[in-house]
Amino acid sequence: MTTTTEFTFATAPGALPILGHAPHLMRDPLGFLASLPAHGDLVAIRLGPQHAYVPCHPELLRQLLADDRTYDKGGLFYDRLRDMFGDGLATCPQAHHRRQRRALQPAFRTASLRNYIGGMEKETDALISPWHDGHTFEAFPSFRHLSMRTVMRTLFGTLCTDARATAVQAAVNPLLAGLVPRTVLPEIVTRLPLPSNLRYTKALDELPAVVDRLVEDFRHARPEEATLMSLMLDARDEDGRPLSARELRDQVVTLLVSGTETTASALTWAFLLLAENPQVRDQLEEEVDRSLGDGPAHLAQLPIVRRVLLETLRMRPSAWLFTRVTRTRVTLAGHVLESGATLFLSPHPIQSRPDLFDWPERFAPDRWVPEHGAALPHSSSFVSFGHGARKCIGDEYSLLESALALAAVSARWRLEVEPGSDTRPVSTATPLRPRSLRLRVTARHGASA
Repeated sequence: MTTTTEFTFATAPGALPILGHAPHLMRDPLGFLASLPAHGDLVAIRLGPQHAYVPCHPELLRQLLADDRTYDKGGLFYDRLRDMFGDGLATCPQAHHRRQRRALQPAFRTASLRNYIGGMEKETDALISPWHDGHTFEAFPSFRHLSMRTVMRTLFGTLCTDARATAVQAAVNPLLAGLVPRTVLPEIVTRLPLPSNLRYTKALDELPAVVDRLVEDFRHARPEEATLMSLMLDARDEDGRPLSARELRDQVVTLLVSGTETTASALTWAFLLLAENPQVRDQLEEEVDRSLGDGPAHLAQLPIVRRVLLETLRMRPSAWLFTRVTRTRVTLAGHVLESGATLFLSPHPIQSRPDLFDWPERFAPDRWVPEHGAALPHSSSFVSFGHGARKCIGDEYSLLESALALAAVSARWRLEVEPGSDTRPVSTATPLRPRSLRLRVTARHGASA
């Protein structure tokens, strides 16, 4: 297959002996990725002895994402993800994707999403009800616990408990901590008997066991309420076959991990950006206050809330790095890639381009106002949820959950950044999160809120 040659190809400068560009990527991931479009539309980088190619033009990236036969899920990142997810929807090769997507799609249609709103509201209320004036908390762990509880309630209904959520999170954390290092560092480093490597190996055994117990308990209890797990157990593919026990486990792990971490990341960055931009925060609070009479569920539909989330994901994409592998020899941007070549895909080189977004370093939710017409960012320049057949199946679920939480918190509380926070991104984290963001709570409508 031969693709267009109108795009330019370049090799990123600054590769170090043996390690290549890995230190740059791990020291300042967003800064390094944002620097690549200045060199070309397709930029080669080196990670240890391996080469990878980063698409830095929006049309080139979407071309790759749309052709999932040629550019299949695989490569260094997905090899590690499959350690956790198996062959779930997010990680399975193209040959298995269509069957899984069709079986799961009903669970994420608009009618199904409405069934999850009540659980989302209850979990958010459980998080914020104990807050008081002057209360402080570390943002990402708190929002991660909220998201884990919310996804587990969506999946398992009343079988969701703090103990079960804690057990899942304890198994997930070492795996996510080891994901990026295992993607960018030489394999010999990941095989050393280091504490982090030992924790990773132990968690690989623990996570499937925890999830299998959850699924088995649900099968026995089978609650009456509408849950995502019920829909998955009843799902049939086009040949009438249900999901196998292994497929169920892989899908549950995929939803628990991806649905928890990305939403927690988005909420963490959103509250930081709002604290740094009080004029935007005032607008959001006014919108929430005007809409409170319509009930909590209505808060998910508020335009300013949604624009704040879109702008947050533009500036701080939760899924900031993933890979594809070529399944055949191709010519891309005038450069020949052999079968098995690795592509590093990231929204950030696209979503930080000044020719696509005026003042890209500026937090400007109003750039998403529909009335802006031609000035509205083109769909090809926003790929935080991916594109094409492999676009995130839970994109609207994630936005719904994030919007409800953002609006519910903002209706009662104002969050300010505590001194001493270190808001630089953790370079080895999946998804993207600050090193430390401690927030202080102030009641918006009197001390009792």
